[in-house]
Amino acid sequence: MTEASENVYLVRVRAQVMCRDEGTGGWVALGGGGLADVMVGKRHPASAVLGCVDGTLIPIIRPSQHEERYYCRKQFHSLNVQLICDANMQITSIDASFGGATHDSFIWNCHPIKTFLEGLNEATWLLGK
Repeated sequence: MTEASENVYLVRVRAQVMCRDEGTGGWVALGGGGLADVMVGKRHPASAVLGCVDGTLIPIIRPSQHEERYYCRKQFHSLNVQLICDANMQITSIDASFGGATHDSFIWNCHPIKTFLEGLNEATWLLGK
């Protein structure tokens, strides 16, 4: 990567995705690597863009219960992980609680940050694809 292209991003993150172990109540790393790349671009100081949101499918071993919730459209078992970064280079939310069969828009519509942003009395944007 060239020096010029490195300056295009405020933050570049490669994060290990964790999930809750119902047996122990602790957190464990997901199988298959579970790494996600996230990049947030530079913003104009007067911009109303707060950050970025996106979902990624993280492969998992076939679960023994509720298998249909985890079988994604790409024909493997996964979690659909939603990650939100703010414009100040901070990861504000990682939600790995939905199976791969869940659509990104459903996860977003269930998220409390969506409700919070809708309640603000100013024009702001959270970018996503």
